[in-house]
Amino acid sequence: MFAGICLLAFGLPDQHLAFLEVVPLVLLARAYGLRAGIAAAFVAAPALDLLQHRARGVDPLPSFAFETFVLFAIFVAVLLFIERYEELLARTYRSATERLSSESAEKLRELSRDLPVAVRREEEEARERDLMAIAEALPQLVWRADGAGEPEYFNSAWIAYTGLEPRRLLEGGIEIAVHSEDRATLRERWESARSEAAVFDVELRLRKGDGTYRWFLARATPLHGANGEIVRWFGTCTDVDVQKRAHEHLERQFELAHRVSEAFQEASLPTTLPNVPGHSFSALYRAGRREAAVGGDWYDALRLLDGRVVLSIGDVAGSGLGAAITMVAMRQAIRGAAQMHADPLAILEAADRTLREDSPDRMVTAFVGIYDPVTRALRYAGAGHPPPLLRGPDGRVRELVAPGLPLGVRRKGDTERGDVILEPGSLLVLYTDGLVESTHDVIAGESRLREAIAAFDLGSTDRIAEGIAATALAGAARDDVAILTLRVEAEREDARYQRWSFDCDDRFAAREIHAAYVAALVATGATDIQLADAEVVFAELLGNVVRHARGPCDVVLDASGTLPVLSMLDRGHGFSQGTYLPADAFAESGRGLYIVRTLAADFHATRRPGGGSHARAVLNVERLANPVKRRNPARAVA
Repeated sequence: MFAGICLLAFGLPDQHLAFLEVVPLVLLARAYGLRAGIAAAFVAAPALDLLQHRARGVDPLPSFAFETFVLFAIFVAVLLFIERYEELLARTYRSATERLSSESAEKLRELSRDLPVAVRREEEEARERDLMAIAEALPQLVWRADGAGEPEYFNSAWIAYTGLEPRRLLEGGIEIAVHSEDRATLRERWESARSEAAVFDVELRLRKGDGTYRWFLARATPLHGANGEIVRWFGTCTDVDVQKRAHEHLERQFELAHRVSEAFQEASLPTTLPNVPGHSFSALYRAGRREAAVGGDWYDALRLLDGRVVLSIGDVAGSGLGAAITMVAMRQAIRGAAQMHADPLAILEAADRTLREDSPDRMVTAFVGIYDPVTRALRYAGAGHPPPLLRGPDGRVRELVAPGLPLGVRRKGDTERGDVILEPGSLLVLYTDGLVESTHDVIAGESRLREAIAAFDLGSTDRIAEGIAATALAGAARDDVAILTLRVEAEREDARYQRWSFDCDDRFAAREIHAAYVAALVATGATDIQLADAEVVFAELLGNVVRHARGPCDVVLDASGTLPVLSMLDRGHGFSQGTYLPADAFAESGRGLYIVRTLAADFHATRRPGGGSHARAVLNVERLANPVKRRNPARAVA
């Protein structure tokens, strides 16, 4: 710019043009400060004045010093003026800016105070409009109440359903349309929800405009304010009438199925337990938490005609009607097989064949025992079932181990038979696995069961099975539970049970026992013919013992069953005899037993575990309600 002004000064010989040099000086002063501008003016003023005089051809010396001073003064004055002017402008700008900033800050503070309220109110109004729009669009009955629970709003669906005006709904609330039987529940739930600030939830019936009622699910959620207080309740009523009535129908069907299941289960289990002198039985069946499902657990105690008792317990895998049918089949198969051959191995074999034939896809665990009340001997075998527990007179509890695979998967010959004597004061407990699996910890369950059996007071109650279950079960049973117990008492004080002991060489003792035997039969109401047959049976069995065993002999007459049973127990070599007659009826050998089998209703002879034989003859002597007077037993002996 300075070079441009110099060219103009030579082209335009006007000395006033030199004043234009103030422009670059001003720019220089603004760029580098006032001092830099004055220094530049001190150089530029004489230089410009000299150039102008030469350009005109005038001698610069006469006026050079004066004009240079004037020009320099002008330059400095302009620079100072501009500097002061800029300072004035800057102060003015700062003052205006500060004033505007202060006013803006105040306005901003005012706006900051008012803006949140306005924005919150605007958002609330917008949300309110949205909620109302949604409420009106919903098919549900929507309502709203204030923090105190007073109704504020009901959507159009309420009006359409109830046929009530909005004013009546606001005055009476929900209760105005609720069935009278449901109002107490409504008030109780509503007060509870308000006091606990919890979600309100209740099923109730609402009256329709035509006077009918439908079931609804009423729910309300509280809206909390900034301080935690409830400021509003938002609720809905959803029509659940179809689901409710379907549920009630299912409940009725379930109740019916449950009654049928209970009736079926009761019909499948024994209605009574054997009545054996000196022994007491107790049993329990408890269904697991499987709703109406029929279980496959069973217990059974059957007294055979010869006085022995068949004990069985088992569990069919699975549940439902199919398992129950299999359970009944197994129980009946065991009963039928025991009538023909009272041996636990033979009984399990028969049950296994029945299961494979009828239900080849089923598996069953079972335990079978044949108990002889006369000798207190128990012969048993198992098929994959939990071993029974036997508490001895000393209180110690032990297992009756009965190895073997379950029915349906067992192989012939893989089951072992066991024998044990139940001493007076003993307690035998048979059970299914539901008793020890209530908590899915079988080891802990078995421990609880052992402790319950060991600590049980046998004199406290005759409901032993229930007492054991109450102690052994931890809470409700998950699976079905079946328990069967047999208690052997110390003494047998029963006139129906007579026992005599003598030596076979003692003829006089035999006569006395024979006389007592006849007297006991007379007391049962035996006729003369029946009594004669019974005497022949006694004589033949006694003669067989004298000929083959000799030595001590025990005679037992048990009249507590359907027919009296005569037992003779010797200590000889022992023999076994079934109920079948010999192939040759005229054979000399075994003629006495042939006569016994002919005259008796049933006859069995088995080897005793400790040696000797046990012959059982079921006498054809029916008990009479009012026995008639018979001949003198003493004369009969004579």
